[in-house]
Amino acid sequence: MVLDSSSCPVRPTFVRLASQPQGLEQMLDDILLRVKQTLCPKAQFARSPATMQITLVSKGRVRRLSLAQERVIELEEVDLRENVPQARRHPAGSLRGMYVYPPIAKLMLVKRRWCLKTLIHETLHSISVFAERPDLRARYDEIKEGLTEFYAGYLMFNHYRDCYQAWRNETYDICSVTYAPSVQFWGALCRFVSIRELANIYFWLGHSDWEKSFEEFVDRIRKSGYPRFKNVLLIKKKIALRVYLIQECVRSFGHEFEEIVGSRDRSLNFSSMVNR
Repeated sequence: MVLDSSSCPVRPTFVRLASQPQGLEQMLDDILLRVKQTLCPKAQFARSPATMQITLVSKGRVRRLSLAQERVIELEEVDLRENVPQARRHPAGSLRGMYVYPPIAKLMLVKRRWCLKTLIHETLHSISVFAERPDLRARYDEIKEGLTEFYAGYLMFNHYRDCYQAWRNETYDICSVTYAPSVQFWGALCRFVSIRELANIYFWLGHSDWEKSFEEFVDRIRKSGYPRFKNVLLIKKKIALRVYLIQECVRSFGHEFEEIVGSRDRSLNFSSMVNR
């Protein structure tokens, strides 16, 4: 049974850290450091945040100024919906946080509903190539979100093991796995392809040529022992990219991949993934 977030013994620690002066900003820097140590040494924020006027409906429509230096903000959900039109697409009560893409480029967390996984997930959005390529976000949203959640799990596995176990087992409502089918796909792929190679098609590395990065990623798969692996971006039919990727992986990696991608337990077992 999924427990309420108040049952999580780890959460009070992160709430306390966040409540300190510059606490959230420090947590943001710590997550970026973890990404550099674990996944991508060149990872960086894709864009500096902009100054923004915020209307606080929860306080009688008081207005406050969020300066450019403020990269992460805690808000009531009603205030997030008031100031960020994208937030209104989500059902009331479902939001925990979001990264508001450039030109705003700020993380916004819903008070009392976010926890470490939320902060990691939204931070990853801010350091991804998708932050600078709105066309990719529109075309490959499932790929973007699945990779983001996959990396959130991987970072928790390496640096916040209690949070990883709760995430993997969906122990608490506040940190359950989102975009599970896509996360399981990337987890299965990384039993055959290094998770560090995968980083080259996710993180912002100072350029926006994602198509070239993807071609280089495919080329490295071919050189690692799968010479017939196809670049599925070249397929022009209007079917979800993940479908083509799964088909190509089954063709190239065989029955073992098919078994792993269909198993939640095996696909979310980060200890078995290639990280060279």
